[in-house]
Amino acid sequence: MQHAAFYKIIEHFKNNNNRRYCSSKKCQTNIEREKMKYLWDNSMAAMRAFNGILDNCARENELVSIGNQRVLDGSCTKMRDYFWGQMKDVQYLNNPESISLFFEVLPGLNYVYIRVSLDIDDRNDYVRQLDRHNELSKQTFLDDISYVCSNKGHKDLIIFDKAESARASYESGFVKKIMPSFYIDYEDKTETEIINNINKAVKSLLPFYNTVINKNLGVIIDD
Repeated sequence: MQHAAFYKIIEHFKNNNNRRYCSSKKCQTNIEREKMKYLWDNSMAAMRAFNGILDNCARENELVSIGNQRVLDGSCTKMRDYFWGQMKDVQYLNNPESISLFFEVLPGLNYVYIRVSLDIDDRNDYVRQLDRHNELSKQTFLDDISYVCSNKGHKDLIIFDKAESARASYESGFVKKIMPSFYIDYEDKTETEIINNINKAVKSLLPFYNTVINKNLGVIIDD
């Protein structure tokens, strides 16, 4: 993967996040149609670059990847403001838990963040799994961990630097999910350094992931 491929993702989100899109059938002029084609082609190229990074990180950590599949938001009228990919143990592909990689733009900020999170797919109501997943916030992580909380999907993210604050927000019912997360610095870094830092974050989260899927490699969650 060439260095330019990584920054293709960054530039895509800087220029195109939440940008209006319409299909060629709905375009009123040839000029608009060409603009939409250019936007679509560049977005798809960025997604392929993202999935390539995800694949490489999954293989490095003996996991399998489930890549990002869409460049449009739910309305299909705007470009998404994030890519999301999952890394899972091959024997636990149906388990909603994953180590997830995000490239995302937070609302009101024109900056692209790279995040590696201990995540659970909450598109279905895995109530018991969510409770168990959120118990992981009681564990001791590295000092540079953040606790990214959400209520549904990728909307209204709230970031805490203390586990106690994340727990209080969850226990009060204000948020639904707690994701212990590492943010990856990419400014003035080579692609090799960035990928190494992503892999370092994955390896740090892997013992906790193995525990929550009941693979149990040394981390115990108290009942």
